[in-house]
Amino acid sequence: MKEKISSFISNVIKKNLMVVAALLLMLGGIVGFIFARKKVATSCVLAMEGVVQDQSKEIKKIVVDLSGAVKKPGLYELDEGSRVGELLDLGGGTTEESSALWISKNLNLSKKLEDSSKVYIPFEWETYSFQEDEILNLVKPSDLSSNGSSNKSQSDSSESTNSQEDSSGDASSASSKINVNTATSSELDALPGIGPAFAEKIISNRPYSDFLEFESKSGLWKSVSAGIKDLISF
Repeated sequence: MKEKISSFISNVIKKNLMVVAALLLMLGGIVGFIFARKKVATSCVLAMEGVVQDQSKEIKKIVVDLSGAVKKPGLYELDEGSRVGELLDLGGGTTEESSALWISKNLNLSKKLEDSSKVYIPFEWETYSFQEDEILNLVKPSDLSSNGSSNKSQSDSSESTNSQEDSSGDASSASSKINVNTATSSELDALPGIGPAFAEKIISNRPYSDFLEFESKSGLWKSVSAGIKDLISF
């Protein structure tokens, strides 16, 4: 009898242990599944945040004003951090009337652009005007007056000689002027403020009867025309 009771009790304990073990395994699987889902959800959230940040960086743009001696002046939208060279490419590059000397000396194609900034490419005639102004600024009025006083006696002594040579001097100065109706492109190019582009304009708009017609038809800026008025003939 005792043996039967002990065997019954041992069987019950074994069955309960198996049930408990099975329950523990099921509970561990449920907990592991829950933690795995949370980890996956967190990874997805972080990945989405990274995509949003990358998109916000790509969307950032700047607007720059391009004008002057370029083929397509205007406002251009570029990515932040773009360079001056990229802006010029969008603008079609410079025109034939642009100042190559100024570009080579002053334009930094690798410079980064900023929002609301402006890039201006000067024309060739503008750089000529700047150079003339710089030369005039180097000559002081005091130098002119001192030179004039020191040379006054010499000019007085040579007045008689100059008066005799006036007629011949006028003839020679007239012959030294460049006839804009017959001059070649290289001869016109030698005039101050006239580059190859302006020389071609003068030739294409010929003939000219006088300076007023030249000023209106040649296509030159008035400041450039005035600068060569005493050096040309018709």
